[in-house]
Amino acid sequence: VVGWLPLVKDDPKYKGTQQFNNFKVAVWHVAFKKVFASIIPPSKHGHWVNFWDDVVRLFYTLVFILSTDYEEQSGFVC
Repeated sequence: VVGWLPLVKDDPKYKGTQQFNNFKVAVWHVAFKKVFASIIPPSKHGHWVNFWDDVVRLFYTLVFILSTDYEEQSGFVC
C-alpha cells in the first residue's frame, strides 16, 4: 500500500517544522482513505467470485497492517 501513496517533497524552507509534518500526515490520511474506499464495501458485505470449477464463493476483504520502526522491522522476515 505504501507504494501507492504520494511522495511529499521536502521544502527546505519548512523542512523539520511541525506545520510541514502535519501537512504530510494530512496528505497520507487522505490518500489512504481514497485507496481503501474501494475495499470497504466488500469487507463489510463480501464479494462473490466465480471460480474455474463453476463454484461461486463469498470472499471478505481483510487488510493487515504492520506498523514498526526499523529495529522492530529488522526482526521480521518476509
